Amino acid sequence: MISSKRIVFDVGAHKGEDSKYYLTRGYKVVAFECNPSNIEFLKKRFEKEIKSNDLVLETRALISGGSVDKKLKFFVDEISVWGTLNEDWVRRNEDWSRRNERLGSNPKSILVDTLDPKEIYNLYGIPYFIKIDIEGCDMDIVQSLKYLNYENRPKYLSLESSRTSWNALMKEFDLLKKLGYLNFQAIPQSKNAKKITKWKDAKGKIISYHHEKHSSGPFGVDLSYSWKDLKEIKRIYKFIFTRYFLFGDDGIFAPRKIKTRILRGIFRRILSLFGLSPNWFDTHAKKD
Repeated sequence: MISSKRIVFDVGAHKGEDSKYYLTRGYKVVAFECNPSNIEFLKKRFEKEIKSNDLVLETRALISGGSVDKKLKFFVDEISVWGTLNEDWVRRNEDWSRRNERLGSNPKSILVDTLDPKEIYNLYGIPYFIKIDIEGCDMDIVQSLKYLNYENRPKYLSLESSRTSWNALMKEFDLLKKLGYLNFQAIPQSKNAKKITKWKDAKGKIISYHHEKHSSGPFGVDLSYSWKDLKEIKRIYKFIFTRYFLFGDDGIFAPRKIKTRILRGIFRRILSLFGLSPNWFDTHAKKD
């Protein structure tokens, strides 16, 4: 059992881009990852931390109804961040199909062991923060919080917000509200690779941490934006969804529709300059 005072769950650890930050920040980490190639990478990268029990690596896939007797298809891709258990997501997610076609990549299925998310709290303790980024299955983890008393739920959590359905996004917020999360931030993922987080260690020394590409970036007190209430965050997401509608992958003025590479690049820079670029956003939530 890991101390509940300093535990972070990194659900969808990928190659440890976020786990490294959490460890550097002084937290104990449980990293959840079921992609075999990523698992091997994590074992090598965090060999020292695994031996010291500062990082625990859980390799079963988290999904509602998972168990020791249940194996499911996991879809792995040459673009490792696209791994998912959600077969419907693979078939219907047009972003996946379009990128695969463009990059020459093909998803392949393997069988993986599974674990029901509501079991992870008994196994590893109550986390201070949960980062959730498992393509197409994020809400299974959020739903599992219903099995914890309000006092035992994490103070902070983050999940990759729905980009394709306003109704799905509203359902996310409805559930978060019922769970007692009433403070929110919408954080664009593309800016995390350039993000620098600073804090003081126990000796008063200032630590500067450069977040890695593909990371979810800072959380909690390290976030530089102000927290919004439910009404304010929904207004922010209305603007975000307007950008998706106009400039997203299937938007009316999607940059990908411009055939000339140079013009496409210029258009994207203009969108970025005026803050209109479509982006993937993480929703960060804090208990009231």
